[in-house]
Amino acid sequence: LGFEAAMVWLVDSNLRDRGIHCHLNMDKFSDEKLTPHMEITLFRIIQEATSNIARHAKAKNAFIEIKTDEQSFSMSIEDDGEGFDIQNAFQDMLTGRGLGILGMKERASLVNGTLTVCSTPGEGTTVVCKIPLS
Repeated sequence: LGFEAAMVWLVDSNLRDRGIHCHLNMDKFSDEKLTPHMEITLFRIIQEATSNIARHAKAKNAFIEIKTDEQSFSMSIEDDGEGFDIQNAFQDMLTGRGLGILGMKERASLVNGTLTVCSTPGEGTTVVCKIPLS
């Protein structure tokens, strides 16, 4: 059904069905320049980010903005959950903590993009992904 329908399904199944209010803004999105490989990569990144919100954040709300312009794809996923200390998340990789974030960063880099995670305990989390479109 396409990328946009997949995003709505992800939001519904990972967030809304678990009682998290989600505001999805795709008003400035067009999938014309996304390759099938890029669509799958972005789907997996968004899937991991929304799963993390549902499993760990204890959020009441999530805000997702996905947009494209002539040169890039950008996405921002923000929640009002409890947040976390990013440095501590990567200190002990044997626990598996932080692997989802590393996986999202790796997926973004495979399509020449960047992914940044900003979080502070008690203040929620924001994930920003930017990918050039050629």
